[in-house]
Amino acid sequence: MSLDIPNLDEKNFDILLEEAISKLPSYAPSWTDYNLSDPGITLLELFAWLNDINYYRLNRINHKYHDAFLNIVGLNKEENSAAKVLLSFTSGHNIPEYHKDEEIGTLKARNIVLVAKDTEVMQDNLYFVTQEDFIMYPIDFEIISLTAKEYGEEKEIRQENFYPFAKIFKEGFCFTIHLSHIISNNFSFYIQTETYSDETISQEILDGILLWQCYDENIQDWVKIEKVNDKSNVFTKSGTITLDLPIQTYKIKCTLKNSSFYETSPLIKKILLNSVLAQQGDKHKTFLGESNGFV
Repeated sequence: MSLDIPNLDEKNFDILLEEAISKLPSYAPSWTDYNLSDPGITLLELFAWLNDINYYRLNRINHKYHDAFLNIVGLNKEENSAAKVLLSFTSGHNIPEYHKDEEIGTLKARNIVLVAKDTEVMQDNLYFVTQEDFIMYPIDFEIISLTAKEYGEEKEIRQENFYPFAKIFKEGFCFTIHLSHIISNNFSFYIQTETYSDETISQEILDGILLWQCYDENIQDWVKIEKVNDKSNVFTKSGTITLDLPIQTYKIKCTLKNSSFYETSPLIKKILLNSVLAQQGDKHKTFLGESNGFV
């Protein structure tokens, strides 16, 4: 049951002025002129007006109180910052055709481009700077499907707005990323979620929650990926995940090892390739002077 909020703004200018005049016989018996032309009445009107403003503010909460209440629950007001957006790029290059005897093509190192952090991107009058390194893949390299395994049954799932470990999650549930081409070295992708957490989680804890593996076609089994750079904090916020692949592969699996970390099942809006977070920048053109060629 919620508490009734009292109305503290119950008096207006007329009521305050009337109350003040009604007390004059008690505090100033010799004061008998209550006309508006009396200077004393003018002062009472001024005080009634000021108190009317104070009464109005009693029911309002200004920004200072908002900040104080947020501090009580552990939330601090952030400073103004530049806008951040998710940029997606499209490569103009295709992967060379592979031999007809091969069931799937191989993505070579020469087919990808490593875009460094602080790369400047400009469109019209908008200027952005990338916030981290990212890998740009050829236009025909893609995630062709996702499959999830729940209660021993594997099935294909949609690639947008999906629960990687089912809505009612359980340890051992997993999902698999199927790629259009065989890839080696690093595989990087951007996880987009609706939730956000600014909590910093150590890599040791992250390693104990999810198990990343890649499929080895030679031994027909899964191999653990030891080096994982997960900036999504195990799908609790949007961020880039980079996997250091120990072998060539075209299938990558993520398994839930420790379900106690999640209160609710994580929901992934989309897995994006060729995408990176960028912050809006500003370029200033400053006139430094001029020269005649000699001075």
